[in-house]
Amino acid sequence: MKNKKVFVLFCVIFFFAFSIYLYSGDSWVKIYGTKESDMATSIFQTLDGGYIIGGQTKAFDRKRDFVLIKTDKKGNIEWSKYYPAKGEERDPFVVETTEGNYLAAMSSFSWAPRGIKLSKIWVVKTNKKGKILWQKVYWGKYGELFKQVRKTSDGGVIIVGQTGENLRTAFDIFLLKLDKNGNVKWQYGYGRKGMEIAESIGTCQESCV
Repeated sequence: MKNKKVFVLFCVIFFFAFSIYLYSGDSWVKIYGTKESDMATSIFQTLDGGYIIGGQTKAFDRKRDFVLIKTDKKGNIEWSKYYPAKGEERDPFVVETTEGNYLAAMSSFSWAPRGIKLSKIWVVKTNKKGKILWQKVYWGKYGELFKQVRKTSDGGVIIVGQTGENLRTAFDIFLLKLDKNGNVKWQYGYGRKGMEIAESIGTCQESCV
């Protein structure tokens, strides 16, 4: 019985000490938002130790619009930018480029002339303060649905998504390679008669085998 009490006391002390460790030092919690619906869809730790957050908000015109938030290493906001567009933006994914700027890609929806709502891939590159350096839209005959973007060793980015005549029921995997200025280096579609879905992409560095 005595050993059991000692064991229980040890567990209580360990849990208390572990809790202090979790909630001390550099740990912090921050909440960012407006009175409307806001959502963060990606976050990346920047070279200066802070964070860049990509997300969307309905605070300005009741549709999903793209936002960027830059914080320091403690989560304090250094700047935040709102980027309105004609369509509705979904699932922005942001990365820090090799030169220290920021690049975000996302699905952007707008009404086609025949009244069919198609998705485009909207790519926005900003400087360190969130000012747009360039922005470009990529889409084919049927539209493309964005999933993820990763920077590449040559200073460009690789984008993965989906493409197809009917983005709800049948589509193929779509790969798009851009240089640092947003010019298309190549693009490919991969698929068979059925449905193929890509959710993410990684780049291969020295650790790849």
